[in-house]
Amino acid sequence: MNELKLRYTYKRKTDGHLYQEIVPIECLEGHGSRPIVLDAEYMELWEVIARDLYTGKHDANDNELYENDIVKDILKTISKETNNILTVEFRQSTFCFKEIPNTAFFEAWCKSVEVIGNTHIDKIVRR
Repeated sequence: MNELKLRYTYKRKTDGHLYQEIVPIECLEGHGSRPIVLDAEYMELWEVIARDLYTGKHDANDNELYENDIVKDILKTISKETNNILTVEFRQSTFCFKEIPNTAFFEAWCKSVEVIGNTHIDKIVRR
């Protein structure tokens, strides 16, 4: 069974600074190595702007792939129309690349991409 984790993106209310943290489900449930407790004082300073689910897969460089990751097709086999830049999304109960309509190939193509950012932190200009 894949490890269930979420990548949280927080925005500091005073200046818009973004912060990301990966949290295993057991920590959200109050167990694990570092239980997460978001108190009222913390939430007055920060707001949660995204929760991205871990896909259970890794890229060509062994980085974990999360929903809303921006990836580059390093083998240039997936899609030339997107300049080989793709976005990971969760659609119809499965993970896929947003730009590719067929969800069946996600698992097979994971090792041919590398994570170059995510939609919350990075702004990638597609050419």
